[in-house]
Order: sequence, then structure tokens, then C-alpha cells
Amino acid sequence: MPESQLLILFLAIVQMESSGDLNACNGSAVGPAQIQPAVVKDIQSWGHKASLSDRSSLDGSFRLFCLYTDRWVARHRLPDTPQTRANIWRHGPNSKYALKGESSKYALKVESMVNDPSLGWAHPNSRKWLTDRGKRDLRS
Repeated sequence: MPESQLLILFLAIVQMESSGDLNACNGSAVGPAQIQPAVVKDIQSWGHKASLSDRSSLDGSFRLFCLYTDRWVARHRLPDTPQTRANIWRHGPNSKYALKGESSKYALKVESMVNDPSLGWAHPNSRKWLTDRGKRDLRS
């Protein structure tokens, strides 16, 4: 999936998870994308540098989101679609939603946001972050 599409998808997930709040916290899930420590631990076990503090910024969360969903899309040979990645993120890489391509309410809502070119649903800070990204690839 091209980075431009990943950025929009990520913003939709951020909107769903925290309404764009960088300081969001729900139990052990932290940051704008509500990332669990287990996700960071998985990414570290794959040989990538990652820390729990990455969860608290849009740049760090985007990188973790890409590493995690890239890995599972490739490993399970899943179609690389917004719905697949949203299902992996919300329900886990081994869920029936991810593995069987079943629609979840979460993934359908994310997909509808991704398909709205106005980005009117995105938090103003998220839209600014997107504009500031330019051509820089944050996945590395």
C-alpha cells in the first residue's frame, strides 16, 4: 500500500482510537493509536528498534502501525487493503476478521473515513501532521 494511503488510513485509525488525542490512555494502551506494549514487544522481537515512548507521538505511532501491519499482511499473505489493516489493528493478526477478510464495524467505519477525501473527520492536529509529512518515509 502506498505511503500516502497508509497515512490517511493511520489518521482514520487515530480518529477512531483516540479522537486525535496524543495523550490518550486506556489501561495499557497509550497514545493516539492506542498501542499496547505487546505490539512494541513484537516489533522489537522482529529486530526493529522500538520503544514504549514511540506510542505517544504521531510519527512514532505511524512507524509502529506500519511495521506491525506490514508484517502481518505479508506473513499471512492477506490483501493489502485499508479494511485488512484496520482489522489487524483492532482485532489482531490472527482474528477471523483479519484472516478471513470478514468485515467488522470498526473496519467499515475506518474504510468510510479513508474514502472521504475532505478529511473533515480528522482532528486539526492530525491534518497538520499529515501536511507536514511531505514525502518523508516514516516507516524506516
